[in-house]
Amino acid sequence: MRNPPRRKAGVSPRTEVDPLPVLAQFAVSPVQRFIREARKSQDIWSGSLVLSHLTLALCDAARERGGEILFPAGAFEDSAPKHPHRPRVTNEVTARFDDNAPTTVVAFCEDVAGAGRAWWLDAGEKVRNGLLSAGLFREGELEKWSEQLKSRFTIGWSWAAVGEGGDAAALHALHRYAAAAKAARRPAVYRGDDRPKCTLCGEFEQMGEPGKTVKEATAFWTATVWGEIGTGEASRVIRARLDPNGRERLCAVCLTKRFAPVWAIAPKFKKAAEDRDDAAEARRWDHTKEESYLRFPSTHSVALAAAKRRVAEAAAKGTDEAEKLRQALDRFVAAVDARRAITGEPLGRHVSPWHADVPGADADGPARRFLRLDGGWLFPDRWDGAGDDDPGGLLKTLDGLRHAAKAAGAPLGDCPPVALIRADADKMGERLEREAREGGVERARELSRVLAENVLAEDGLIRALETDHLGAVLFAGGDELIAMVPVEQALPAAAAIAEAYEKRAAEAGSQERRGFPDVTGSVGVTTVSVSHPLRMAIEGVGDLLERAKNHRRPAVGAERGDAEGLRDRRALGLAVIPGSGNVREGRVGLSVAAAGGEPRRVIGDLLAPLALAMTESGVALELRPKGDGPTRPVTARVSPKLFREWVALLAPVAPRGRAKFDKIAPHFLPAESSAVGGRDGGYALAEFARLAERHLASIDPPPSPKDRADMSRAVARTLADELRPLLPADPAVATGADWDNLTGLLACVVTLGTRTLRGADDR
Repeated sequence: MRNPPRRKAGVSPRTEVDPLPVLAQFAVSPVQRFIREARKSQDIWSGSLVLSHLTLALCDAARERGGEILFPAGAFEDSAPKHPHRPRVTNEVTARFDDNAPTTVVAFCEDVAGAGRAWWLDAGEKVRNGLLSAGLFREGELEKWSEQLKSRFTIGWSWAAVGEGGDAAALHALHRYAAAAKAARRPAVYRGDDRPKCTLCGEFEQMGEPGKTVKEATAFWTATVWGEIGTGEASRVIRARLDPNGRERLCAVCLTKRFAPVWAIAPKFKKAAEDRDDAAEARRWDHTKEESYLRFPSTHSVALAAAKRRVAEAAAKGTDEAEKLRQALDRFVAAVDARRAITGEPLGRHVSPWHADVPGADADGPARRFLRLDGGWLFPDRWDGAGDDDPGGLLKTLDGLRHAAKAAGAPLGDCPPVALIRADADKMGERLEREAREGGVERARELSRVLAENVLAEDGLIRALETDHLGAVLFAGGDELIAMVPVEQALPAAAAIAEAYEKRAAEAGSQERRGFPDVTGSVGVTTVSVSHPLRMAIEGVGDLLERAKNHRRPAVGAERGDAEGLRDRRALGLAVIPGSGNVREGRVGLSVAAAGGEPRRVIGDLLAPLALAMTESGVALELRPKGDGPTRPVTARVSPKLFREWVALLAPVAPRGRAKFDKIAPHFLPAESSAVGGRDGGYALAEFARLAERHLASIDPPPSPKDRADMSRAVARTLADELRPLLPADPAVATGADWDNLTGLLACVVTLGTRTLRGADDR
């Protein structure tokens, strides 16, 4: 018997019946590596935007050849991409094609993939022409440009015919073929030379003359490249996006990633806006304008957003200190302009959506102009060539601004950390296949559209992150979100994101179609110093999200668990990466069981109030009396030493087993605290209450001296009760890993609650 013919992975077997529809999938790779190769937030945004438009080019090519785009859903409106300034499209495209003849399908897939590769090479050619026109390079110094670009991406494809099993079976087969094709895919062969490697990706040779050592290459980029740069428009683009004096020496791929948004993407959309007489939109695509889409805020700008907002609000008051602050802001902005005119430094201005919401910050006033300055201008070590000469007198005016801001009650201290947030929907692959089985591919497509248009809505969650939470969205496409926010907005922003995944998907239904009430999302939040390598932070928050998704814990309320009552997903991961590198991390479900088994929101009901208790504003509490009677509202503040001392106290005790617990418990569980609970964490809560009473900083309204002791004890008991749902149900049998996770979680909360106070200290 003859063996059946072998076929390539990712290719559906030929059918001899009448032509049937075909589902074809295209995937661009590598993606994460391309995005992670970053020194600046703008690198991540630029890389994501380039990949989005490469995917959009695949969509355009598929439609031009008779295909119907199934995924990404909601990416187009009247054949034009929605929000083209925003990285909103993932690296995969699924299209329907009405002919399953193998030769026709293969030709269709090859043509579409070829169009994607052509878009990438064309973008690189436009960047190359821009660099040459600016005088940054000569023709002979850009050899291997095309070879490097051709070896960066592969665009794989696979297809499956829609047979008797319908859309669901075809979609399932397509996913299997795509996985096989991805496993078999091999990158293009690239042969490099002896030049030093790119300082950003470290993979390809930096542009320049062959045969240079690192020292010679640095001198070449400093003297030859920057020494001969012109003063025209192309030169201004380069100065704004490339660190001078040889600090950055890039390859063709990284140069294309940096400059493609300006030279390869923006011209098309700027012209379209001009053709329809939309002057405001055309300005947004003009890189020379402060409100340009192409000016993405730096990590310093995002980290300092809350502090700068407080300065602008203080300047809007009617006091003498506010007037002096306005004058100091005016002098500082003028000094920045004077320095830039002398040095041509790349630090500039940008407009963030939240700027318009600051009360009293007039459009042309000093406060609004101060808000638009890059946050790096507040720190001399971020200036280019800072030295004794101080061009423009900026150091002197900065010192005056700091004194005026402190006097006005809005001190500017050291740069606080920035919070990186990454989130996505849970088990989306399984969910899409299930929706396809129950309602066909259109139902799966509807879920994809709901995630893009309702959950990650431009006028909903995205606007909230960039206005209410003072952040910047790096990517929002498919079911995934990546954003940066000031550290004090980390927990509120994470709560808003988690709510959007569940609430907006459920609300998407109507009389004609049902929503998706059981969609959930998981969130990872990593707090890092602005000096921390950004590529490591992006990779770290992605790994944290995966660990949070796999965090197994008892199911709560109506949640579905496994046979042992455990569940994963729908979780939060928190991590703090200090300058010392001593990472603290904790994971917890987004809901936990409170008294009576009722679920409580972990972020909004528990973690955020605990963090708020350590800030100047304090936390609002409802004190519960010992007997019957109404609750009493107070605002309380505690010292962060409370959490540190409590965690230190538990560390050597908690991992011990049940045998030692009975001997140790009496020392941690005073008799008067027995009502807090015995084996449900009572000893831990009792110690927390004791420490809370000692570390209570203030109560508002202040109690009388007679009631002070009772009031302090009531506040401590209330804080302990708020903490109860986070503790293991039975600390006697809790493992060391359980307690390590809890103490790591609380250490992160302490950091999130105290960074505002530390950042506000006078330098």
